[in-house]
Amino acid sequence: MRAGRLWAVVGMSALLGGSLLAWACSGWPAVTSAPVSSALWTVLRLGSAPDLTVAELSWHEVGKLQLQALPLTLIGRTLSEPGNPAEGEGGFRHQWPGVYATGRFDGDTVVIGFDDGLNRYRIAVDGEPGPVIVVNRPGRRSIRLAGLGPGAHLIRIDKISESPDASGRFIGIGVPEGHGRPPPAPLDRQIEFIGDSDTVGYGNLSLDRDCAPEDLLGLTDTREAFGPRVARHFHADYETMAQSGIGVVRNYDGALPGRTIPLIYPRALPDEAAPKAGDRWAPDIIVLALGSNDFATPLTEGERWADNDDLRTDFQAGYVEFLKAIRRAHPGAYLLLGAWEQYGPDYMLAHQAIVRDLKAQGEARVDLIILPQMDRSACDWHPSLSDHETVAQALIDYIEARPGMWDDAAEAKGH
Repeated sequence: MRAGRLWAVVGMSALLGGSLLAWACSGWPAVTSAPVSSALWTVLRLGSAPDLTVAELSWHEVGKLQLQALPLTLIGRTLSEPGNPAEGEGGFRHQWPGVYATGRFDGDTVVIGFDDGLNRYRIAVDGEPGPVIVVNRPGRRSIRLAGLGPGAHLIRIDKISESPDASGRFIGIGVPEGHGRPPPAPLDRQIEFIGDSDTVGYGNLSLDRDCAPEDLLGLTDTREAFGPRVARHFHADYETMAQSGIGVVRNYDGALPGRTIPLIYPRALPDEAAPKAGDRWAPDIIVLALGSNDFATPLTEGERWADNDDLRTDFQAGYVEFLKAIRRAHPGAYLLLGAWEQYGPDYMLAHQAIVRDLKAQGEARVDLIILPQMDRSACDWHPSLSDHETVAQALIDYIEARPGMWDDAAEAKGH
C-alpha cells in the first residue's frame, strides 16, 4: 500500500436499491486485539477465524486508509444517500426490518461503516463455519474485522432489529484496494412476508413475557422470525414488510388512524411518502399475516366503526383491496394468507370470507393456511423462538406439498 495518497470518491451507483461505494484513503494501521464483547459489539462465534480481532475506527482513522468500496447485493427496501463514504456520508437509509447485504472479497480485513444509533446488525463471514458478530446501535462509526485469514470471503450483514419510528443508515463496506470481488448474484427464488409484530419477530429472543421497553432492541431478531426461516429452507431471498402494531384498517388500540399497512406498504421507508424505486424484486410467493391488531383491543369512543360487525366488514373490504393492489404490483406471485385461530372468531371469519370472495372473483393463486397454536411466551405475549420454528415448519410443509408453486410463479412472471 502506498502511504500518503488521498483518493477521491470514484462514484456511487445503485445495485438492487443499495449503493456501490468507493472509499479512498491511505495507510493501514496496526491491528490490535479486541475483547469478545464491548458496549458496541459481541462476537457470537469465532468459527473459522480464531484470530479474529474487532476494532472501532473513527472516520478520521478511516480517512487514513486506502480502501475500495465492496460492491454489494442488497435485498430490502432502501433509499440511496449522496455523499463521501470516506467521511461517513452516503450509503443507504432503511427502516423496514430484515434488510440485508452480501459481498465478496479477498484477504484478511474488512471495514464496515454505519450511521445508525437505532439498530442491531448481524455480521457473518463465510456462512456457517465463519465468525459472527452482532453490532449494537453503532452510531456514526466504522467497525474493522481483521484476522479473517487469507483467500476469498463472503460477508453478509443483516439488520435484525426493528426501527418503526425512524430510519437508520448503512454506509457500506470497504476493503483494501484490489481486494474486492463481484457481489453474489441474487437467488433465483424470492419470497415476501407482510405482517405485524409477529412477522417482525418482536421480542422473540426473550424467555419471559415481561420485557422492559429498553430491552426490546436486544431481544428482537428478525432473522430468527418465521419468514426468514422459511426463506432459508427454500434457498430464497426474502423481504420483510412488517411493523409492530400495524393493521389493515385499524392499528393496535386504534393508534395512528389511517396509517395502516395499505398506506405504508408501497413506500421505500414507512415514514416517508416516497415510493419504492423500481427494481428486480418480483416475489414468487407472498405470505401475509395481518389482522391481529385490527381486532386485538375493544373499539373506543371516537373510532369510525359502530361495533365489531362493522369493523369486520370494513376489514374484509380493506384487505381485499390491499390484496388486489399487491396483485397488480406482482401479477405472478402466489398470495398465501396465514391466520391463527387463537386470535378470535371475528378475525378468523374475516380471513375465510376474504379468500372465499377472491376465489369467487376468479383469483386462482390465493389461499388461506391456518397456522398452529402458539405459546406466545416471549415479550408481551409475542411468539417465542419455538413458536417461530413451528409456524415456519407449517409454511414449509404447505409449500412443499405444492411443489409447483415456485415454477408456476416463475411461469406467470414470464421467466
